Amino acid sequence: MGPVDIHSHVIPPEMLAEVRANPIHYQMEVVEKNGKRRLICPDHDFPLAREFDEVDLKIAAMDRKGLQVSALSVAPIVFGYHWERSLGNAAARLINDGIARMAARYPDRLVGLGTLPLADPAAALEELDRIHTVLKFPGIEIGTSVEDLHIADPRFRPIWQKCEQLGIFLFAHPYWCGPKCGLDGYYLINLIGNPLNTVTMVSHLMFSGTLDQMPNLKLVLAHGGGYLPYQLGRLQHGWSWRKECQQHCHTAPEQLARRLYYDALTHSPASNRFLIDLATPQHVMLGTDCPFGMGEEDPVGALNNTPGLTAEEREWVLQRTARGLLRR
Repeated sequence: MGPVDIHSHVIPPEMLAEVRANPIHYQMEVVEKNGKRRLICPDHDFPLAREFDEVDLKIAAMDRKGLQVSALSVAPIVFGYHWERSLGNAAARLINDGIARMAARYPDRLVGLGTLPLADPAAALEELDRIHTVLKFPGIEIGTSVEDLHIADPRFRPIWQKCEQLGIFLFAHPYWCGPKCGLDGYYLINLIGNPLNTVTMVSHLMFSGTLDQMPNLKLVLAHGGGYLPYQLGRLQHGWSWRKECQQHCHTAPEQLARRLYYDALTHSPASNRFLIDLATPQHVMLGTDCPFGMGEEDPVGALNNTPGLTAEEREWVLQRTARGLLRR
């Protein structure tokens, strides 16, 4: 027993091999210079740390950070929602099998989370069934949107209903937020765009009635829930005052927000204190977002810095909440 990280990214070596072999099809390429790799897309470029695909280095990083277990989810750059459907469907299977092989190397330390080809909802349902029956992953990672579609869109509803039925949790991670007015400099597409994407997603799930219709669906939000916990009062006020917010949503946003789960990756002890008080420690857990640069190198230390943290709260956030979701 020990600390559990719900938010740790990989790109299986099989997927990287596919990208190297078919850069035009995948609209990205792996470039290596002076022993350092980068993954380059038309509108994105980031360092490709060896921890993404070398499982021994993932374990070494976990040891360095004092983590006992990590849930492995694919880096959002290869969600593939914009790829041609047959390519995206095949890539999802390749990624899921690759994550399963990575986790099988260290079954006591690593747990796989699946990905779905959400651009093709019928294929996504088929892959979800395979994730449950063959790979036996306890959860899946989804983007906060599917290109221009909100995940509250009715065409995705059968997928989330199936997850609720099977007891598979959703780990929602921001998808790509491209440059737009106000986010076109200073890395704001990530610093502001990612948490903005999360609160936008949840707002649609709330006000569309999706969360009311699936009371047992378990949804985990990355990056401390984005802006949701800290502007929840505004959503609550809008729901109590505006008819369009009440039309499909019959449960107060404050109540719905307490049903959700959150990682504690806020980069702020005061924010973590607020999050734990809002959601209860039974709905908060460690998340590192590693090996991305916006990740947390000392997750246990960051948690310990939370003002007024009790021993019981620490135990829940450190491992008990995540172990319940991961069935560990």
